[in-house]
Amino acid sequence: MKRIILAAALALSLPGCATLADTPTAPLAQTHIDEQALTAAYAGFDVLLTAVDGLVVAGVLQPGTPKALKVKALIQTAQDGLNTARAVREGLSQENPVLALERATNAFRQITALLKGN
Repeated sequence: MKRIILAAALALSLPGCATLADTPTAPLAQTHIDEQALTAAYAGFDVLLTAVDGLVVAGVLQPGTPKALKVKALIQTAQDGLNTARAVREGLSQENPVLALERATNAFRQITALLKGN
């Protein structure tokens, strides 16, 4: 169980490594997302998903419960944020990548708080 919590904590720390070359107030055309940071954020997301799967297998998180449904919705929010940031990086979206990464990071934090019981 300690390993699962440690994995979830690691998952939260990795997205914090995401860096932007310019300030968040820079025009979108000048905002740059570091590929390594985005890759690390996806890796952290994978660790978080593995931790959630472990909690389900261990019976700590019961599918269909309000808590599990909230975690599921937050996972989707995090994935959407990461995917949006990747799309901006690849020139496929004009959305604000800073806001996309903030959505993902906030979802990660909320998942951790839910899993800790806060």
